[in-house]
Amino acid sequence: GQAQTPDETYASLATTDFEQIRRGVMALSVSGDPHAQSVITALQNNRLYMRPDKALLIKTDAGTFVEARSGTAADVAAGVLKPVRVNNAVRGAIDAALGVLRLFSPDASTRLDAAEAVFLSRDPAALPALDKALAKETDAAVKRRNEQARAAAVLASSDTGDADRLAAVEILRARGDLEARSTLGNLSGQSPAVAAAAASAITAIDRNLQ
Repeated sequence: GQAQTPDETYASLATTDFEQIRRGVMALSVSGDPHAQSVITALQNNRLYMRPDKALLIKTDAGTFVEARSGTAADVAAGVLKPVRVNNAVRGAIDAALGVLRLFSPDASTRLDAAEAVFLSRDPAALPALDKALAKETDAAVKRRNEQARAAAVLASSDTGDADRLAAVEILRARGDLEARSTLGNLSGQSPAVAAAAASAITAIDRNLQ
């Protein structure tokens, strides 16, 4: 699909359609928007509201409202605002999105933890963010962990080709721990080449772990 503009991403959250909100949360997490984290956190804490014109507002601790896009104070009558509601699918997207946003933290140890969490989630939805994070990453340890997270997501995705999958198997083979083995062991429905590479990698990991 077409990449959304920031305006469209924000407008997509101003709805009662949970599926559209879920998609909006994921789009916001990879948008690079400086206010993405505060908006998604506000949604998580039931503090994100919409005006009839689809503008999003965040309720502050003091009970006043600020514009979600800019963080500037907004003078609104509370009566015209409706809360943006969440369901379990949206909550799951919020958790994933906040994890993805930590890939771009200024702190390398936070980025390393975030990459490991994405690795363990094996979530194909994180691939656009991982590609963006890999392009920007300068810390060798964080970059390697991002590559491992990307490999796990590539293998969990139904949209990646054999060349990508075989490269992903090699990255997990090199990681060589129980989590890498578990990721390889849980693969199903792979092509014969990928299945054979995964089986060989598991054998090699088992030999090293003994």
